Amino acid sequence: MSTLFYVLGVLLLLFAPLLPGLLELYQKTDIAALGIDRLHTGNANAFAANYRSRVSALDSDLVNKDWNARFAELQSEMRPTVTEEVLAQGSLRIPAGFNCLQEVYCNGDVSTGMGVVLRSVLADGELSLGEDSSILRWAGAQRINAAAGCALFGRVVAEQTLCIDGPVSFQRIQAPTILLGREGLMAASPSSAPAPGQEVDICSLPNILFYNSAMRRVVVAGDFTLPEHSLLRGNLVVRGQLHIGDGCYIDGSIKAAGMVYLGCQVTITGSVISDQSVLCQSDCRIAGPIVADRQLSIAAGSVLGKPDAPSSLSSRFVLLKLPLVVHGTVWARTRGKVLSL
Repeated sequence: MSTLFYVLGVLLLLFAPLLPGLLELYQKTDIAALGIDRLHTGNANAFAANYRSRVSALDSDLVNKDWNARFAELQSEMRPTVTEEVLAQGSLRIPAGFNCLQEVYCNGDVSTGMGVVLRSVLADGELSLGEDSSILRWAGAQRINAAAGCALFGRVVAEQTLCIDGPVSFQRIQAPTILLGREGLMAASPSSAPAPGQEVDICSLPNILFYNSAMRRVVVAGDFTLPEHSLLRGNLVVRGQLHIGDGCYIDGSIKAAGMVYLGCQVTITGSVISDQSVLCQSDCRIAGPIVADRQLSIAAGSVLGKPDAPSSLSSRFVLLKLPLVVHGTVWARTRGKVLSL
């Protein structure tokens, strides 16, 4: 009898951990998709959208306060600070030197003087930030203008255009068109025709490890250099460092385990990815995403992304030189800077 109990005990220990799985196979109670908390979405404009929903539900009497007069009253203080939520109508002007420690909302335009610190701001019209102003958490508007010296922490999103007039620091900026420097209004656009030059047969590259003819994708061992003014059709993966010469046209994407160096006037119709850093010289046209693990540096005169196909730039450190045009999102995971020439 003791042997039977021993065997039953062993069988119970073996099958007890499997019981929940066996019951689920029989009852199938957990087949629905998991829910997603939209408050933690990756969309850069999530904070502004949530705040707009909150403001729209407020009593209209709460937004009738004359905040321009209120700011004028506080302007005489040494370092004027507003600790209450600002809900304004029409056009709002925040004088120089103010600290706004709660959200600022205006159903029209918002403009600030020099050195204003805003925790968060949402404007239904245009947001103009004076020199040396700061955004601590997020900002949203139809159009955003940031003067030189601004510190754009958190997420800064414009529904139409984001114009940065001079050197600033930032973390995450997004707009259909980001103009870095007024000269960014240049009529430059990504080239649609291959640049003149010698076509390089992707099947004949040296040190090929793997080639997929259907995807026209080649994997190359070690470092690789594409000579100046070359035309390459296909997707190139390099196990070492990748050097693209001046004036090259790549009809595809490139990826490297080492650093990626792009010369002047390089056109790439796809993406650029590096496990280390990407160094891009002047006047380049890159239509797809640019991702670098360590650092991303883009020189002046380049156009990144397209108006009808926004792209994204992402790296731990991002350096952008004026003037520059970006269509999409620039995300510096640690720190980003816009530099003058």
